[in-house]
Amino acid sequence: MTSRSLPAREAGFTLVELTVVISIIGILTSLATVMLKRDRNAQDVAGVVAGRIGECVRLAQMSGPVRPDVAETGITARVRLVVDPASGDQQTLTLARLLENELPAHTAMWEDISTVVTGAGIRIVGYRNEAVLTQGDEPTDLLGSTSTLSIECFPDGTTVARTLYLEGAGGTERARVAVLPLTGEALVTGGW
Repeated sequence: MTSRSLPAREAGFTLVELTVVISIIGILTSLATVMLKRDRNAQDVAGVVAGRIGECVRLAQMSGPVRPDVAETGITARVRLVVDPASGDQQTLTLARLLENELPAHTAMWEDISTVVTGAGIRIVGYRNEAVLTQGDEPTDLLGSTSTLSIECFPDGTTVARTLYLEGAGGTERARVAVLPLTGEALVTGGW
């Protein structure tokens, strides 16, 4: 009777590793598309913002739940998108992932994954803490030259409800992004 030995673990990549690589390629592709297109308008930049929010939701779902001891400290988001003023007429959109510190520590830190610069004179000028789908409203909170905005994405695919208001130089060009909290979907519309 001959015995067959099981083969050693075959070399290759896990599904998680492949998914992370595909996500990174998607981020780089969107970044390259934005950088190559010079004539951006408010709806183009709103589309980039919506894409970043979509990537935030996907990464949060892939990363799994926050460790219970860390969640007890009030941190339940897995990934976030931070809108930060940069120099001149630019803003940065940074995706950051939550990394829990090793036990026995009950803490975590945010690690930047990728950053895109909006440029082109189009800025996120304000927001509302609700998803507004109708025309005719204005932002309730304004983003100044030193204020930041964070959109948190949770492992179950949900986000915080927000409407972001984008405006071109002189206020002649406008768009908005409504973030639906239950699905994490970001909808782009022209005008306010």
